[in-house]
Amino acid sequence: MKVCELDQYLKVDLEGALARFMGREDMYARFLYKLQQDETFQKLTEAVESQTLSEIERYAHTLKGVLGNLGLEEGYQTSSELVQAVREDHTEKIEPLYLVLKEQMQTYLNVIGMLEQPGQ
Repeated sequence: MKVCELDQYLKVDLEGALARFMGREDMYARFLYKLQQDETFQKLTEAVESQTLSEIERYAHTLKGVLGNLGLEEGYQTSSELVQAVREDHTEKIEPLYLVLKEQMQTYLNVIGMLEQPGQ
């Protein structure tokens, strides 16, 4: 699968994401691949399990930025809501939002795994 086909599998702002990567699909693809190795979501998982609010906010905020830059809109929205839930002390929303984000991240990683490697 090519980068230009991502929107067939994901809700993605491909035009906006490519603009942030100067129109270079190869560069955008490399950053998508980096998401597979990024440890931020694992750290968020650990923070949710330990119920460490400051860490939940930190890692959800980091993911919000990463997913936003990659144009992965649903994950961006969910991580944004998670940050807001922590900041507004709506702790009852943290677990449900985390579970939605977990499913979204798994979908992202699966789809990214189907992308052609740069140079192929």
